[in-house]
Amino acid sequence: MSLVETLLQSVWLPVAAVALLWAETAALCLLAEQPLARFKLLAGNVLAGTCLITALGIALQNGPGIFILGALTLSLAAHALDVYTRLASPPDNR
Repeated sequence: MSLVETLLQSVWLPVAAVALLWAETAALCLLAEQPLARFKLLAGNVLAGTCLITALGIALQNGPGIFILGALTLSLAAHALDVYTRLASPPDNR
C-alpha cells in the first residue's frame, strides 16, 4: 500500500485538517481588533468547512451514506448562515 493510500484511509487526515482550520480561525480572530466580531463573521464559513471535511472523512472510511448526507446537510445549513451573515454585516466589516 502506498503512502498516499495509507494517508487517505487514515482517520487522522480529516482530524488534522479540521484542527488546522480551527487553529487558523482562532489566529485570525486573535489578531483582529475585535476578536468576537471577527469570529461571528467567520463562524458560518468555518462550520461549513468542518462539516465538508467531516463528510469527506466519513466517505474515505467507507462510512454509512446517511452520515455523509447528514454532514453535507449541516454544511449546507452552515453555508446559508455564512451567506446571511455576510449580507447582514455592514460593508466596512467585510
